[in-house]
Amino acid sequence: MKTLFLISLIVFSSFDCISQITFEKTYGSTNNEQGFELRQLEDSSFAIAGGTRSFGEPNGNFYLIKTNKYGDLLWEENYGGSEFDFCYAFENTPDGGYILAGTTASFGAGLGDHFIVKVDSIGTFEWQKFYGGAGFEKLNDVILSNDSSFYFLGITSSSGAGAEDVHVLKTDMNGDTLWTKTYGGALNDNATSLIQTSDSNLLFVGWTNNYNASISSVLLNKIDPVGNLIWTKTYGGAFSDRGTHLIQTSDGGYMISGNTRSSTAGMFNKLYLIKTDNLGDTIWTRAYNNHNFTHGVHIEQTSDGGYIVTGTEGISVSSPDLFLFKIDQNGNEEWNLIYGGSEMDYGLCVKQTFDEGYVVTGLNSSMGAGQQDVYLLKIDKTGNSTGFYPTEQNQFLEIYPNPTTGKITIKTENIEKIEIMNVHGGLVYVGIEKEIDISSFPKGVYFIYVLANGSMFTNKLVKQ
Repeated sequence: MKTLFLISLIVFSSFDCISQITFEKTYGSTNNEQGFELRQLEDSSFAIAGGTRSFGEPNGNFYLIKTNKYGDLLWEENYGGSEFDFCYAFENTPDGGYILAGTTASFGAGLGDHFIVKVDSIGTFEWQKFYGGAGFEKLNDVILSNDSSFYFLGITSSSGAGAEDVHVLKTDMNGDTLWTKTYGGALNDNATSLIQTSDSNLLFVGWTNNYNASISSVLLNKIDPVGNLIWTKTYGGAFSDRGTHLIQTSDGGYMISGNTRSSTAGMFNKLYLIKTDNLGDTIWTRAYNNHNFTHGVHIEQTSDGGYIVTGTEGISVSSPDLFLFKIDQNGNEEWNLIYGGSEMDYGLCVKQTFDEGYVVTGLNSSMGAGQQDVYLLKIDKTGNSTGFYPTEQNQFLEIYPNPTTGKITIKTENIEKIEIMNVHGGLVYVGIEKEIDISSFPKGVYFIYVLANGSMFTNKLVKQ
């Protein structure tokens, strides 16, 4: 449908040999889909939860996708009623199924209610629950607690002290409420990310208008297992700042990702990271004004002690791109990648995979079947795949001329198979010849995979 231009490079590996598995996939149909959260499962497969308008009811349903480790679709399911229903978070359950959390206008008492759906390991619906009052409710996160119950984080306008308050619910494994609490003041409070800390307490991050009515400040609250407030911290400057995602770090402290306008005197958002100790006291903060990273949506700590962040890049509201940003433990940049085309492309959740690569989901409007599709991108641990993969003999794949307008020559010995793919993962050539005429190929970037001496080599090819 639309052309996708990769500002940074992706490898679509069809060989499962030395290199890490990398791919780019979209899921959905003719209307709008989004992937809000993903998990890699024990068998290296992936599960993605979000929303769909193409399947189920056109107003929107929960959407759950299961793929294999290569991103190939195994099954997809949708859940909800005739009105708007959207899933923002999910969690694995001890029985191998999933608990999905979001909002519903199909069921309940108000404009939208908290909505949870329980399904089994192959997506078969088991039960659903909804909670709320006359106002609006929405669940943004869910975690499985260490006492085999669920904690849900969201917002409510039906109860609490202000127009909109943070709402935390604890339920048993059947979704029956154990307790609920609201947090906030007379003005708006919002929270999007919840964790259970190493001391079995809970921590959530978001933003609040209650410390300065004209701006928002990053909000970090710690509560005990029954919802009693332990402490509150706020962060930010003279303009609006928001926290979007929270993790506990290997040193026992916390890392918050979000966005800030304080670093730009209120003109536009920039990626904002806050590192704290275990009491929430600031160790360092960074606003990355040298990039057009406008929203840091999700952050994870990596195996090397650093962090990977995803979100949106570009000042344009109508056509932002997805970014991936790798930093060290002190917030110093190691690399960054931008993916996207002429339309809207978001990164909403990133994870480090078992092979130490990275996988990100979100939405993509620049390619795929519909107006917006769920996007799944898998890259290797270097953050790009432009280099060579050496054999055990430390040989490398050489392609010349490169760039080219016509024939290429591949220099390596004992070739067993050659594949050439375009940037969408489409196979355009299979063979064993060392000289290949690509004059009929459209202009653009291609990827060559050569299996030789039992090892895989890969490199980028540019057709002019």
